[in-house]
Amino acid sequence: MKELKRKIEEIKQSGLLSVVPVISFSFNDHPFRKPSLVIFFCGCVHGCRGCHSKVLWDPDSEFCEKVQVKDLKKKVLEQYAKAEGAVKSLVLLGGDPVEYYPLIAEFLEELKEEVKDLEVVLFTGYSFEEVPERLLSVVDVVVDGRYEEDLKTEGFPASLNQRVWQKEEGVWKDVTSIVRR
Repeated sequence: MKELKRKIEEIKQSGLLSVVPVISFSFNDHPFRKPSLVIFFCGCVHGCRGCHSKVLWDPDSEFCEKVQVKDLKKKVLEQYAKAEGAVKSLVLLGGDPVEYYPLIAEFLEELKEEVKDLEVVLFTGYSFEEVPERLLSVVDVVVDGRYEEDLKTEGFPASLNQRVWQKEEGVWKDVTSIVRR
């Protein structure tokens, strides 16, 4: 995992993010089943046994490309425009998007300047309490916690230790019991 951390740090130091090049559309990735654009980030140091996205742990995976914040923002805005108002949410998955802090916060700050009503959902293996405040200020929903195969569920979230947090009028609330399925 030290090698992965080093690779991610080098990419960040270059001002880049490592992502899957295709921004997809999904109803399934949003905790509340809202139509969303989805970005998969590449790079994760958690090493969760049974992870379904293991191929995205390595930021140099053949499935990934390195992009600048401005280029990723442009891609998202293009997809958002194509959706013609049908999509109001952006889901960030991985890998782990938090590995790219503070660049991920910069990306979201710039994006939300242009799309005022955009809801951002962040999936992370870090606990809610470990997510930097600057990043929390630009996301609306957080699904937190490492995937624990021994606590696997047959629904959502994927393991019993994971929590779902939603910002309501600026206050974060644990809504796990409402969305667990």
